[in-house]
Amino acid sequence: MEIVFFSDIPYHVGVTRYSGVYKLASDLRVEGYSSVVIESFCYIRDEDLFKIIDKYVTSETLALAFSSTFLVPMKNPHVNDMISISQREDGDIVRLINRIIDYSKQRNPEVKTIVGGANTNFFGMYQDVDYFIRGEAEESLPHLLKHLKKKIAVPGAVKRDKHQIIESAGSLQYHSFSKSKINWHESDFINSQEWLPIETARGCVFRCSFCNYKLNGKKPTDFMKSPEVLKEELIKNYELYGVTSYSITDDLFNDSVEKVEMFHRVFTDLPFNIQWVCYGRLDYFQRFPDMADLLLEAGLKSVYFGIETLNQKAGANVGKGLGKDRVNRLINLLDDKWGENVIKHGSFIVGLPREDESSITQTLNYLLSDESKFDSFHFIPLFVETNKDYFPDRPPSDFSANPEKYGLEIDFDKHTWSHELMNEEKSRKVAHRFNLLSSTKTKLSTFELAALCSLGKDFSEVSKLSRDYLSGDDYLKSKKKWIDDYVEKILSY
Repeated sequence: MEIVFFSDIPYHVGVTRYSGVYKLASDLRVEGYSSVVIESFCYIRDEDLFKIIDKYVTSETLALAFSSTFLVPMKNPHVNDMISISQREDGDIVRLINRIIDYSKQRNPEVKTIVGGANTNFFGMYQDVDYFIRGEAEESLPHLLKHLKKKIAVPGAVKRDKHQIIESAGSLQYHSFSKSKINWHESDFINSQEWLPIETARGCVFRCSFCNYKLNGKKPTDFMKSPEVLKEELIKNYELYGVTSYSITDDLFNDSVEKVEMFHRVFTDLPFNIQWVCYGRLDYFQRFPDMADLLLEAGLKSVYFGIETLNQKAGANVGKGLGKDRVNRLINLLDDKWGENVIKHGSFIVGLPREDESSITQTLNYLLSDESKFDSFHFIPLFVETNKDYFPDRPPSDFSANPEKYGLEIDFDKHTWSHELMNEEKSRKVAHRFNLLSSTKTKLSTFELAALCSLGKDFSEVSKLSRDYLSGDDYLKSKKKWIDDYVEKILSY
C-alpha cells in the first residue's frame, strides 16, 4: 500500500468511525493511490498490529498517516476499555505510535509519517513525525504525496524543528465539498447495522463566544453538499452494504428552514427508510416549530442540543440566552411533537462566567426532575484556548482573544483560566461529579447511541439504556468482539 492510514474510535463509546480519514482514502484511490485504513488501532494487541504492518507496509509505502481526531493525546485514566481490550499495560498513545513507526521503518526505512485531524497540534511531542497537516486535508495531502513520490514542492510547507507543517489554506484550501462523498471500500468491512458518519454541510452559522471553530459565521448555504450527490451516496451505501443508518456530523444540522426542507426531500425520496442522529439548535424551533415535523418525517432518531446554560445572565453573556423558562417550553414542544420517537439530548457547560456552582446545581436538579423532558444530558467543563500553540491555524474564540470582556482571567504560562466564580480545575471536578451522579438517570443518545448500534445492537434496545451501561461487562465484551472480528478480516483481506 502506498499510504496506510491509522484511525481510532472514541474510548468511551462503541464504534464510531471518523469520516475524515475514510474521505481522504476514498479521494486518494480516485487519484490512483493505493490506500487502506487501519481502524481502531489503539484497541488492537501489539502482536496483531505488527502482523497488520507486515501485511500492508511494503517497499512501495510512501507514508503512514495518523488521524488524531479520536486519539487521547496522552496517558489518560479514562482509557480502561482500550487497556482491557488490547491487553496493554497502559494507555500511553505516545509510546504506541512510536512503536508503530519504529516497526514500520524496519519494513521500509524510507517511509514518512504524517499526523492530521482535529487534535494535530496536541501531537507536537512526537519527534518521529515528519509532517503535520493542519485543517482540511483534501487538497494538502495529495500535494504532499506528490512531493514524496515525485519531489514536487508543497505550497506553504514550513519547516519547524524536525517537522514540516502544512497549512490547508490559500492554494491548499478545499473548495469542492458540494460534490464530495465517501466511496467506502471493501477493505473497510462495512456491515448493514453500522451507523455510518456522513456530512451534509460544513461549518456553523453562529459565532459563540467560547468557540474557535475555523468555519464559524458562514452563510447557511455555504459548504453544503449537493442534494443529488447526497442522494446518490446514500443509495450506493444501501445497495452495496445495506446501510440505512447515519451519524450526521454537521456542526449544526437545522441552521435554516431551507436546508431542512432540502434534505427532507432527499431523505423521504429514498428507496428505504433512513434513520439518523445529528447536532441541533433548540432556539430555531421557537421561530420555526414546523421544522420539528420535517425532521421527524425525515428519519431523525436523536438530536444533540448545545444548551450550555439555563442561567439567563451567563447565557446572554455568550450568545446562548434562552434561559430556563424558554428552554423548558421548547423542549416540551418537541416532546409533544416527537414523543418517544426522538431522544433529546442536552449539553451543559460548567464554568461559564457569571454562573456559580449553585446555579449549575439547580440545572442538574431540574434535569433530574419530572419537569424536564430532556431524555439525556451531560456536563462538560468550559474549554478556553489557554495554549495558543494548540490552534495556530484557527482564529481564537472571543473568550481567548478578549477575556476581560467576559470577566475571564487567562494564565497563558500555566495554561489555565479562572473568573470570580469558578476556575478550570473546579469546573472539571464539578462536571465529572455531575455526570457520575446522573449516569443511571440519563439515556444513551445521539452519537453514543449510534456507536452502540454499530456493535450490532438493535436501536429499540439501545434507546432504553442509561449511560451507566458503558461501564458494564456486556459493553466491553461487545466492543472486544467487534475489534477481534475486524482484526481477523483486515489480516485475511
